[in-house]
Amino acid sequence: MQSATTVNLLNELDRHPNSMPSLQLLLLFVFVACYVAAMSGFFGERGRLRAALTAVLAAVCICIVFRPWTVGVMLIAAVVVGVGLFIAFTLVMSRLIGVAAAAAPIDPAPAPARTPPRDTRGLPPQAKPAQVG
Repeated sequence: MQSATTVNLLNELDRHPNSMPSLQLLLLFVFVACYVAAMSGFFGERGRLRAALTAVLAAVCICIVFRPWTVGVMLIAAVVVGVGLFIAFTLVMSRLIGVAAAAAPIDPAPAPARTPPRDTRGLPPQAKPAQVG
């Protein structure tokens, strides 16, 4: 049996977003945007690292701002699971449709083999090595 002081987290999560202040919405938006940017390859290696660090910082701030802090953790977990499900869904759909196979990266043409330079020490400056052919 629960006591009156025990907080039911699901009821708290259901009640909390109705009174969510602008700071909490802004932090949640920054977390979602930076998490998605860190998961994609759109910004390159340094951009992904910066986005990941910003997402972690926003997640910590979310846990500090939300009362109780477990509501913030549950929202962050919901975002991570939601983005993961979206990525899995798009991967499965692209494989079923055949888009993933068509968009496979093409290997560049192999570079021509280079012959090692000949040793021209000891030859007069005007003389060129004979072509072997």
